[in-house]
Amino acid sequence: MSGIQSVVSNSDLVLREYERVGSNPMLSGLWMNWHSDWEHNADWQVLPVYLSPGMARHTFGSKHAWDTLVSPLALVWTDLWELIFDSLEEVKIVAFSRLRAHQELEPHKHSNPGNAIFHMAVDIPE
Repeated sequence: MSGIQSVVSNSDLVLREYERVGSNPMLSGLWMNWHSDWEHNADWQVLPVYLSPGMARHTFGSKHAWDTLVSPLALVWTDLWELIFDSLEEVKIVAFSRLRAHQELEPHKHSNPGNAIFHMAVDIPE
């Protein structure tokens, strides 16, 4: 089993990894501001798990070597990388997202032809 099915069926592992890494003060610098350009204008942060070479160039520019950006992520997300490893050649980005306080993510539709985008709620406050 690989891809989205593997992630869904292992949601407990995904949550455990998120709690281990996302709440670790030593790793707080991994959270990146990610300003939405969609119609809902949510202001959010992204905690990257994996970036393809193309996505890394698009996000950080060509001055950064892909392996320099992604190798530390593989060391941080050991269990999650093992879960998604078989799908990496098809994936552009795997990340956790969090909205800033008082933000709302409205129902929306992505217009990325050829891309499957999957959102799985991990932690939803009251």
